[in-house]
Amino acid sequence: QLMSRDILQFFDLSSDLVFVEMIPHKEWEGKVLSELKLRPRYGINVVAVRKGEKVQPVNNPDIVIRKEEPLLIVISKEQLEKLERNA
Repeated sequence: QLMSRDILQFFDLSSDLVFVEMIPHKEWEGKVLSELKLRPRYGINVVAVRKGEKVQPVNNPDIVIRKEEPLLIVISKEQLEKLERNA
């Protein structure tokens, strides 16, 4: 089971790839997406950000990560497990 307190929604895309809506980790809060280097570090592909009822696609890597704005990401199950272990 790949659920934690930070994961709001979880959808299997294939046997090894998932689409996840997650609350950003505390250490990411207030930082710019590009400076976090989530793709090379964790294999995270940020697709969109939920802002209230709206979902905004991430077209700009200079968005600021906010705790109250969940990230919609695509990630391998293996990488997600590693991320959750290190949370």
